[in-house]
Amino acid sequence: MKEFLRFNKYQSTLECFEAEERTKLVTSKTKQMNVHPEDPRDLETCPRLYRFFDSDKSAAERERKNDGKMSKVENLLEKTMISARQIFAVAVDCVHNMSTIAKDNKEMLEKIENYKIQLGKYHGLLI
Repeated sequence: MKEFLRFNKYQSTLECFEAEERTKLVTSKTKQMNVHPEDPRDLETCPRLYRFFDSDKSAAERERKNDGKMSKVENLLEKTMISARQIFAVAVDCVHNMSTIAKDNKEMLEKIENYKIQLGKYHGLLI
């Protein structure tokens, strides 16, 4: 606390705090201040400073869980992108093979051109 007050140049507050420290009331207050409620609902009634210290444990646990979930999501995304790229490669190969087979069939060539346009749109998504 003192460092915070010094850093932010709360000189008069720092002096009051130090004066209160020297009085006999501080010993009873520190005993009272060290009591932290176990129930999370009671934390809301405590000063914010206590909530930061008491919620550190639960926040760290939440962070760990969120990191684990995030890595799972990243792994699933990576696998999905790999699969999509493989499917895209197969589709491009099929369109290429169809275009070599249907050289004279105009109706088939139009369909192939439409497939190429659609594949071009998907290609933009995969890159």
